[in-house]
Amino acid sequence: MPEQKKLRVAVLGCGMIYREHMQGFAELKNKVEIVAAVDRKEECRKEAHERWGIPESALFADWNSMLETVRPDAVDLCLPNNEHFPAAMAAIAAGCHVFCE
Repeated sequence: MPEQKKLRVAVLGCGMIYREHMQGFAELKNKVEIVAAVDRKEECRKEAHERWGIPESALFADWNSMLETVRPDAVDLCLPNNEHFPAAMAAIAAGCHVFCE
């Protein structure tokens, strides 16, 4: 049987809900690969690297730069509610699936 390709996910926002989502992704490590993390705050990006092993080259301060560079299959929106719409629309325009609560 052919090996299944992992879903390449970028996480937008590295705050409180992000930590919960990352726990879930850790349980799906055979099916999901976190390919990028986005947060305006440098300390949050640093934590993403140190705690979850996301490479520094895959950390971004804005989602538009990430979408142009990484081209993930999907994005997980862990942003404040007022940022969901613009981030989701940018991801959809880039051809990504969007997970938004």
